[in-house]
Amino acid sequence: MNYVKDVLSYYFKNFIYILVLVIGPAVFFGFLLRPFALFDFLYNYPNLTLNSFGDFYLAVFGFDWLNILWIVLGFIILIVFASLMLGFIEGHFRTGKPSFKNYTSINNNLISVTKVVLCLAVITFVINIILMLLMFLVHVLSATDGVGTIWGTVINYIIAILGLYPLARIYSLFAFATVEMMINGSPLIVALSNATQMVARNAWQVFAMEVVIFIPCFVLAILTTALGVSWLGGILGIIIFLPLMCIFGVSMFFDYYGIPKYNNRKYYYVR
Repeated sequence: MNYVKDVLSYYFKNFIYILVLVIGPAVFFGFLLRPFALFDFLYNYPNLTLNSFGDFYLAVFGFDWLNILWIVLGFIILIVFASLMLGFIEGHFRTGKPSFKNYTSINNNLISVTKVVLCLAVITFVINIILMLLMFLVHVLSATDGVGTIWGTVINYIIAILGLYPLARIYSLFAFATVEMMINGSPLIVALSNATQMVARNAWQVFAMEVVIFIPCFVLAILTTALGVSWLGGILGIIIFLPLMCIFGVSMFFDYYGIPKYNNRKYYYVR
């Protein structure tokens, strides 16, 4: 299974449908939240005054009560639209017809997606804290002169890129597990076990897809921050990340269980 070819082909062929489903959360996260805050931080790092780990934390995440409200609202929006997108993709794969009417199982989708989003939020936060601790260690060990700052910046970029690998693999496992929970009603542990088997069977194809999903988001975050429009990087990153991850998850599930996909057929089944 060539996931890069199939997932990207589906993404571009059905981009109008996908854009309708992703533009809401993309704009919300891009303007009001910072979905790629750690990448923004990397670009600004040489110009920041950082005397403690607390300074690191505030530079990446910031803190105010209004932002907490936006985060809660953002999670609700993300859960709803991810559920809709997964329902759309599953229905399209089964019937061959792209339609916004494929939402009969939206309630079941919401339950599964909520569990996964909460798990991923905690895991992502923990991984970010670990990466920040490593970067802070580099910051402390680096000299305070210009040369030390340059080397510290380079090493921090390396740390961030290496940190993307476990994060990407975890997201891939949960992408499959979400669809397994939605369609088969499997418990999360069982779904993750099956996801591990699926990823092990297709290790290189999965890794290639992870690169295609995560590296563009990383590059966009850096470039848009450099141009002073980091909000645009957030919007474009979500438009890339969320649909590709959803398509990837549904594709892996259909392949794992040998379910035929009819999205490339010229005819379709009506249900």
